[in-house]
Amino acid sequence: MKKLFLSLTITLCALCHSQTVIDLNFDPKTQKVTEKTKKISFSSGKEYIVHLHGLNSAYIDPKITSASKILSSATPTLLTTLLPGINESSVFNLSGEKKSLVENDSLVFDIYADAVYRYNRLRQLKSEADTLYETTKYRSNSTLAKLKYDKIAELFIDDSDVITEIRRSRPTDVHSNLIKRKINLDIQFIQGARDYYKALVQDSGGSVSTELVNIYSELSYISTAIGSIEYLKYFSSIDKSLTSTDIIKSKPFKAEKDVVDLQMILIDNYKNDTIFKDKVEFFTKNNFAFHFSSGFFYNDIAEKYYYIKNRNEVLNNVVEENDNRDYDVSIGAMAHLSYKITNWLKAGISTGVSLSVFDGKMRYMVGPSFMFGREKLVGLNFGWAFAKIKALSAAVEKDDVGYHVPIAVTSVPTYEKITSGIYFGLTYNLFSTRK
Repeated sequence: MKKLFLSLTITLCALCHSQTVIDLNFDPKTQKVTEKTKKISFSSGKEYIVHLHGLNSAYIDPKITSASKILSSATPTLLTTLLPGINESSVFNLSGEKKSLVENDSLVFDIYADAVYRYNRLRQLKSEADTLYETTKYRSNSTLAKLKYDKIAELFIDDSDVITEIRRSRPTDVHSNLIKRKINLDIQFIQGARDYYKALVQDSGGSVSTELVNIYSELSYISTAIGSIEYLKYFSSIDKSLTSTDIIKSKPFKAEKDVVDLQMILIDNYKNDTIFKDKVEFFTKNNFAFHFSSGFFYNDIAEKYYYIKNRNEVLNNVVEENDNRDYDVSIGAMAHLSYKITNWLKAGISTGVSLSVFDGKMRYMVGPSFMFGREKLVGLNFGWAFAKIKALSAAVEKDDVGYHVPIAVTSVPTYEKITSGIYFGLTYNLFSTRK
């Protein structure tokens, strides 16, 4: 029983802390990020993590940040009261050796040949890395990456036992570090060879041979060329491609407030280029929102108008005018406290005030409302309306003929009375800001 209870507890905890995956897709043709499935909405308070498909994680550095914001609109006037360096070392100790090396033409040529061999090895490294990048930028291929890695390992590592181990299993960090050291040594050897031949040319005076000058010139060109190329980066891209995926993941984030803006910056670390910079927005649901709307209202509170007409020598009739209405139309605004059932449907209560286009008096309203939309809203409102309108006072009596007052009364006696009724309203909010 204890084991069952513990198991249930662990399961519940796992569910409480689980993260919902949001699948997005990067389109190489349009260079845009789109939702991989249907339109997504976030449940407020829940944790999410983005899985971006269509890019090789070996080449792309994602910077994905989230910002939860409230959709806010100005209060209507009527409601105003409401983100490996290479250590420098000397490859050659030139002092005391210049004379012997100059005298030994074979050794001089060997150093030049070795430098050229190392340069060609570095060029092949870049070529293999470029080919792998162009082939797998948008879709990883560990098999092709392994072939490229093996070629580079054969170029830089001479121990056949190590080569065998690399082919048999995933290369360890020891193997990668060995290749990186060999790359660094190649670069330093070429630069050291250039400096060595420079010293030979300078020390030979006017008897320098054309061949020696040509060798120095070529090594100067090669040294300059390799100085601007990040060979370690190219090897690292091949190494990373062994275990890369087609999915780039963000850090977990929590959905809060009304909308979550995901600022996405995708950097191609191979080309040192930003391939995408934009934001993707998601609207939340299952939380409360407070907002305003303005619009038109229909209610059944209408002020009646009367006039005096003589009945006889004693009484005057109080007669209702023929053009009296039993409805009212007003323009006003509402404040809504709503629960977001979905990210585009909200239901709640609202209160507001409107101004009658007929009698110029205020109508105060309260009742349920339904709001449709995510950022631009349209609302249906209904409920109870209250207004202070004129009504016949107690001085006006009624008999079988109708309302009447004494003959001496020449104007209709009225007083301000709070009257209730029902209202229906169509409102909207087309302007909002994010805070």
